[in-house]
Amino acid sequence: MPSRVFVGIRFMKNVIFDFGNVVISWDPYRALNGIFATRAEMDSTLKSIGFFDWNLEQDRGRSWEDGVAAARQNTPEHAHIFAAYADGLLAAHDELVPGTSELIQALHDDGVPLFGLTNASLTTVRLVKSVAPALGLMQDIVASAAEGVNKPDPKIYEICLSRNQLDRRETLFVDDSLANCEAAISLGLQAHHFVNAGALKLDLQDMGLL
Repeated sequence: MPSRVFVGIRFMKNVIFDFGNVVISWDPYRALNGIFATRAEMDSTLKSIGFFDWNLEQDRGRSWEDGVAAARQNTPEHAHIFAAYADGLLAAHDELVPGTSELIQALHDDGVPLFGLTNASLTTVRLVKSVAPALGLMQDIVASAAEGVNKPDPKIYEICLSRNQLDRRETLFVDDSLANCEAAISLGLQAHHFVNAGALKLDLQDMGLL
């Protein structure tokens, strides 16, 4: 799938980064590999027990205690999986995506204003910042759990834009989710559908950011 989803090349002034699978690798298997023998087994089970919908509620701000309690009530035979994930959050987020932190540093060194916009719990944001120190170069991080709304809802993009007084016409949004990129474009931002840091670097150069 091509990385570019923006319409036309404009010179940009600001960059908003998603975190998961852009700056850090989000991999539940690393938190759950004591439970599942293979990734295929994990993927099949997580889909069947509603893990991803459950995790969206965590991103929306539900506490981990309440999330595990809900799992115990709704799927008691699988509650140990949800509890293991909650206990293994760091393991699920403890690897950097190659090259992205270096691009963040280079943008910062060139004076480009940087921002974060992530679907994540506040605990996850704290852990991710410890794994990826480059996130400390960002002027602001908008986390879904703090706002009670997840991407691709337009509200969370508007929060980031208005809080930081960003001109959407001069702002590039970077995300590994095509749906999130399309939402950003519908609001007047440019967007890069992240595949790898090499492709992102080329687009940053095309837009005059590097």
